Amino acid sequence: ALPHAMQLAGCVFGPALMLLIALYTMHVNLLLVECHRMVVFTDTAATSNTHRPEPSPSSYAQTTFSGLCEAVLGRPGKIVGAVNLLLMQVFACAAFFTFVGRNLTAAMHSWGFEIVDFRTVVILFGILASGSTLLTDIGFLKTTFIFGNIAVLISLITIMTYAIPSFSFENLPVETTLPQLTVFFSMSVYTFNGIGEVLPISSSMEDTAKYPKVLACSIGMLYLVYLVFALAVSGSFGGKTQGMVFDNLEGPVVAFVKIFHSLAVLCTIPLKYFSGIKDGLVPLLDMMLGPRECVGTSVDQVNCSLNATIRLGTRLATVVVSVATALLVPDFAFLVALIGGFCVTIVAFILPPLMFFVLSLDPRHKFSALRQLLNGLILALGVCICVVLTTKNLKDKFFT
Repeated sequence: ALPHAMQLAGCVFGPALMLLIALYTMHVNLLLVECHRMVVFTDTAATSNTHRPEPSPSSYAQTTFSGLCEAVLGRPGKIVGAVNLLLMQVFACAAFFTFVGRNLTAAMHSWGFEIVDFRTVVILFGILASGSTLLTDIGFLKTTFIFGNIAVLISLITIMTYAIPSFSFENLPVETTLPQLTVFFSMSVYTFNGIGEVLPISSSMEDTAKYPKVLACSIGMLYLVYLVFALAVSGSFGGKTQGMVFDNLEGPVVAFVKIFHSLAVLCTIPLKYFSGIKDGLVPLLDMMLGPRECVGTSVDQVNCSLNATIRLGTRLATVVVSVATALLVPDFAFLVALIGGFCVTIVAFILPPLMFFVLSLDPRHKFSALRQLLNGLILALGVCICVVLTTKNLKDKFFT
């Protein structure tokens, strides 16, 4: 969807705004890591002062985003963090189902298989994806993920090869409007999203001091790839650039690439559900249903069976919600913009500075007044961005 977003923002404001989003994302990710370190420091200090045994790392639960939210903001923070992480992944899968359904349907129609329709494809792949919600370990899917990444790379190269011959700087607009920039912002925010993976990656590194450099290199590379791809494709199709770039491509080779890329996207769906369920759904169910261990009397055994049934049902329900969303709102660009404008801004632009603010109130953490003022401005900006982008995206889709 980035070429469409770049066409809206223009070749001047688009790259500049994307760079600001990349830098802002890097700052918030580092802020999250700093919050994690402050929480661990506080817990360790408290343990030392009371002469209690030092808790194990697993007791912190701060190596997950929702766990850190609970440690800093309490139960309400855990609920907000977990709900938004879950919604973010469920809606992301809805966008993926829309992407796969439209691409496979178009490819099949180009080969004469008119019997294939969008709804059937989405429901079929929803059924296939339901099994991924039951996974407790995705390590054995490593080969599948590698195939997915390679397939995406091949697809992007194919798109560039298709588009570059018709590239013209005249197709890149210079002027833009504020409403168009809000759409671009929503989509760009989503492309840099990875807030749920920040703590697991940073805490698992042998030398955590290297994380800022690794993060800077990663975001820098992503920015360059996104920028070149968005400008090249947008400059090729101009004002006809679609919200899903595959809608601009035609021909038998393109049909093959659509299928290839769709299969690649399907390979990433298990990871989306795994992340959303582990860091979003499971913490919520643990709060509502209690422990999962089946011990005690026969009554406890019955309650445990009911507990397990509810957990299984809610896991499968995440796929139902994704499929229903894809069928009711089969607009890939809108779903990406909605995720970026609502879910991502809450978990990436609001909660990290809010947690930092709460932790900075502890007298053991010394921060300058300027640092706290800047963090307050970032928090206020995040709230404003969330409200404006969500309202704009919903209004344009359903009330315009």
